[in-house]
This record gives sequence, structure tokens and C-alpha cells, in this order.
Amino acid sequence: MQPRRTNKCEGRWCTAADADGGTALHLAASAGLADVCLALLAHRDFRAVNDKNASGQTALHYAARSGMGDVCNALLAWRSF
Repeated sequence: MQPRRTNKCEGRWCTAADADGGTALHLAASAGLADVCLALLAHRDFRAVNDKNASGQTALHYAARSGMGDVCNALLAWRSF
């Protein structure tokens, strides 16, 4: 059986974090997925825009370190950042 695929961020999954405190936004930012970052940020249940991982880094840190200028601009332009 194939897992159900969705492009929606559902409830608590929007803000779920891994063992090191990394969120979906951290992952999307480090991969340069500006469209995914914007979709997460726009979701009504998403509250993790400034969440830090265990190393004290936000998604913006990840994007900057990875050279993802489009993601940095998207994060910085977001109203709640």
C-alpha cells in the first residue's frame, strides 16, 4: 500500500520537529524550496517561523548557510518573521 500523499500541512504536522528541533521549515529552507517555505508560512496552523533547533539555528540560518537567497528573501519578507 502506498502512503497517502498530500500537499497540505495538517494540524500538528505543521509544527512537528525532529529530535534535534528541526522543523519542516528548516528542511525546506536548507533544500532551497522557497515555494514549500511559503506554503508552510501561509498555513493557518503554522507557528514555527522563528523556531530554533538544538543548535540555536532558525530556518533563515539554514537557508543562508546553504546559499539559498530566494528562501532568505521569502523568509525575511514574511509578515511574522
